[in-house]
Amino acid sequence: MILKSFAKINLCLEIKNKRDDGFHNLNTIMQSINLFDLIKISKINLNKIFVECNKNMCKMEKNLAYKAAKAIFDLINPNFGIKIEIQKNIPIGAGLGGGSSNAAAVIFGLNKVLNLNFCKNKIIEICEKLGADVPFCYYGGTIMCQGKGEILSRINSLPKCKFLLKISNQKNYTKKLFKQFDNLKNNNLKNNNLKIKMLKKAILIGNIDKISQKCFNDFEQIIKIPPDWHLTGSGSAIFKIINKECKYLEKNIIICEPINYGVEIIESNWN
Repeated sequence: MILKSFAKINLCLEIKNKRDDGFHNLNTIMQSINLFDLIKISKINLNKIFVECNKNMCKMEKNLAYKAAKAIFDLINPNFGIKIEIQKNIPIGAGLGGGSSNAAAVIFGLNKVLNLNFCKNKIIEICEKLGADVPFCYYGGTIMCQGKGEILSRINSLPKCKFLLKISNQKNYTKKLFKQFDNLKNNNLKNNNLKIKMLKKAILIGNIDKISQKCFNDFEQIIKIPPDWHLTGSGSAIFKIINKECKYLEKNIIICEPINYGVEIIESNWN
C-alpha cells in the first residue's frame, strides 16, 4: 500500500490557556497543501513493526508513524507485522506537520486495508494521543481545530491560490516557545476572537487578499518575520498567500496549493 501524507499550514493560531495534561487549548484554522511525503506499508511475516526513512530522524520507536502503527496493533493484536517506508519531502521541524501527517497516513491506511471501519470518534481518539495535529492531518482540507487540536469543524474551502513556503534551516523548539508565550502579558483573547471571525468571513467570501491580511499566529509575538509573511505552527517555515502565478528562484522557496484532504491512497495493494 502506498499513500501520500500531506503537509499543513496554520492560517491562524490562537494560544489559550495551559491544560492540566500539559498541552494548551488552541483555536486554529489549518489548511492542507499539496506538499507530501510518500508512505509505503508492506505486510511481513514477523510480528513486528519496522520503519525506514530516507532522512536521518529519531529512533524508530519514537517515530510517529511507528507509534501510529503500534496504537492500531495494540487494539487488534494481529498475527503479522508491517514495514513502513517513508520518503520525506516535507521539511522536518518546520511547523508543516510532516510527522503528524505520516502518523495519520498509517492510521488511514491500516483502517482501510484491514477493514477496521473505525468511526470518526475512534479515529480522533487514536490520533489525538499521538499529537495535536494528527486528527487534522487525517481528515485534512480547511478545518477549524480547537481544544488541543481534536475538536474539528470543517469550514469553507479556500479559493484557488498559491502558497509560497520559505524554509529555514533554523529549528524552533515548540515547548520552549509555548513557555515564552505563557510569560507574555499582552495576549488579547478578545482581539484574537475578532481576528478569527474576520478570517473566517474572508474565507467565506473567497477573497485571497483579505485572507492573507487576516492570517495571524500568536507565536509571532515572539518570532519576528518579514512583512506579508506568516508563521505556520511554531515554525520555522513561513508562508505567503498569492492569487497569481509567479516564479521564485530562491532555493528555499516551495510553491504549493491548497487541497481538500489530508491523506491519499495511490496504491491499495496490500500483499
